[in-house]
Amino acid sequence: MALPSEYDNKFWLALLHEIDEAGGRSKPSAIYPRMRAYFPEITDDDLLLGTSDGGNKWTNMIQWVRQHLVYRGCIDNTQRGIWTLTDLGRQWLLANWRGPDADYSQVKKPGLVRKDSAEKPDADGHEPDRTAMPRARGRQPPTTDSPVPASVTVGQVTATSPSSGAQLHRIVDPVEALCQRLEVTQRQSQTPRLFEAAITDAFDFLGFEAQHIGGAGETDVLARASLGQSSYSVVIDAKSTHTGKVPDAQITWPVIDRHRQGHRATFAAVIGEDFSGGQLQDFADQYKVTLITTSALLELVRLHSSAPFNLHELKELFTIFGRADAALQALLERHKRNQRHWLLISDIIDTIERFQKRTPSSPAPKIDNLYFYLTLNGSHSPADAPTLQDVTDAVAFLASRAVNVLVEVPGSSGAYQLAMKGSVARKRLTALARFFDRSGDTAITALDRGEFGEKV
Repeated sequence: MALPSEYDNKFWLALLHEIDEAGGRSKPSAIYPRMRAYFPEITDDDLLLGTSDGGNKWTNMIQWVRQHLVYRGCIDNTQRGIWTLTDLGRQWLLANWRGPDADYSQVKKPGLVRKDSAEKPDADGHEPDRTAMPRARGRQPPTTDSPVPASVTVGQVTATSPSSGAQLHRIVDPVEALCQRLEVTQRQSQTPRLFEAAITDAFDFLGFEAQHIGGAGETDVLARASLGQSSYSVVIDAKSTHTGKVPDAQITWPVIDRHRQGHRATFAAVIGEDFSGGQLQDFADQYKVTLITTSALLELVRLHSSAPFNLHELKELFTIFGRADAALQALLERHKRNQRHWLLISDIIDTIERFQKRTPSSPAPKIDNLYFYLTLNGSHSPADAPTLQDVTDAVAFLASRAVNVLVEVPGSSGAYQLAMKGSVARKRLTALARFFDRSGDTAITALDRGEFGEKV
């Protein structure tokens, strides 16, 4: 799938540009068909993708981009069914728009602002479908809180606006609350421990055993990946700065190296809004330090919320010294592969169900039959097509005693059929996810009450 991320700066600017071209205000129905031109990688099949409630996924993503821009004061939402460019939105557009072919990866997004009016549905009266884009479990459609002061509670932590008097929208979703904390505290150079704490929470969310240390003569954050003999750890130096740029002179390379040696850490990293000047790459190579921008960490957190990485995969982030851009791109590709593996599970269920309905008297398909069908029926592009091993692994998972969605036909030498309807198979997998989400004693208690059995 070639649809862009809802957090893509180009996506945001292109939407504002289209509203500006329409005279500063437009009905969304007039905007939707014009947005594809900015993303030539989108295919006709991409435009046909649906959401969980039968809506269109591409249109829904545009609605969510509009919502992000409302949160940041760039689009006014006071008139139902009309998207209006604000002065702030026009200023941000004029300062950054350089045409559809420019690179906008380094553009800084406008800060969150006060949100006074209730959220209105979009043109046709529908709220955006929150299931259509990468998200944390439980993300809710946009809602409105009463006006909040410059210091607000998001999740369990208080974040203060970086600019005096600015007010922040209260974010309920825990992942977006964490991302907001990172964005806000990266500029609070007078209170650096807030940024350190946010980074600690981010690495804890990513699955590390993260410890906030800080203080004179110590590393700011220590993150451990407990993987037995493959364990590794990272000392992290957090650099908050009110200018938005971390200069070479602000990084004390020998001290970071001493922190790594003192904690017997495998890797060292510096995290800040952006890096500039001096001999950054030379020193990073010399002292074996990875430079991670806050925006890269935000992207990683959001990707992790939709398809979590394992700690072996995240190790790639620290194996390249200097800017972590290439490592982040590699993780993005791995994230896509992980999602393709999960999609393959769904495709196998659907394929076998269709086979059983169309040819009920024919022998059940074997793994090589499934592989042939999945790779040649046009449902996958050549780049995304599964391998025979991918199909074998997915079938083994679905036929395992713990899952038991597929069963091998007795005497068939490897033919498989569904043990239930496809819709029930999905409910079974959902129940399995719920069970693991309720870990430890809570899960056992739920099992004793029969919760999972009742829902499946």
